[in-house]
Amino acid sequence: ERWSAAMALYNLAIALVEDGTVRAYRLSDLYARRGHVELQFLSNPAAAASSYTKVVEIEPENDTAMKYIESIYSQLEDWPRLIEAYEQQAKLARDPDRRVESYRRAARVAMSRCSDNEKAAKLYELVLEVDTGDSEALDNLEQFATETRDWNKLVEVLRKRLESAPAGDTATTLLKRIAKICEERLRDEERAITYYQRILEIAPGHRRALESLGRIYESTERWADFVEVTRRQIKVTTDRDHKALLYFKCGSVMEAKFGEED
Repeated sequence: ERWSAAMALYNLAIALVEDGTVRAYRLSDLYARRGHVELQFLSNPAAAASSYTKVVEIEPENDTAMKYIESIYSQLEDWPRLIEAYEQQAKLARDPDRRVESYRRAARVAMSRCSDNEKAAKLYELVLEVDTGDSEALDNLEQFATETRDWNKLVEVLRKRLESAPAGDTATTLLKRIAKICEERLRDEERAITYYQRILEIAPGHRRALESLGRIYESTERWADFVEVTRRQIKVTTDRDHKALLYFKCGSVMEAKFGEED
């Protein structure tokens, strides 16, 4: 149990392998053995965690070393270091699934242990760079954007949901949400028009989209577009009183703006 001498030998062997003098040992094994001594016999968990981190840097797929790191930093309640370890593993991992899982775990720790939603959001964005349809990342980013009233970010998240959404009602619902945010929160009528028009590409008779476009065209005085969309509204409207009102509005615009009777 001459641990100081053993540590000196491990450190010497590591230095010789790292500078290329010796190739008889696997570097990751040496770091793992050193970490074992530091943890089990020297009662130095922080040093052990550093040794096991070296193992993960060499072998990002080494789950045993990662479990030791998780256990040590959890016991020490050193959550920033644990997040850093997950991030390092994710950056070095060649397997996309492993990279996604490491970023997910880092985000969960940032959110649950550090109450750092901003950091968690950045980590979930890294998840989406690897897997654009990851539901956990999308759910949390949508929640963060809503809570912080970051409407541009919310639109971005919903657009990413739209990329993997099946055509039909799901896509239409997402487009409607995006258009409404653009219109009501961002006051960006042009973007709202774009998304309402995309709804009509999927469902040409979508009454809410037609009504919204009519409202925007009227408020922005785009009268030719207003007349066109109002005529489309008339075709899908079954309520007689509402249809009569639409005829009246359309006729009034035609007469006042174009000198024609509709």
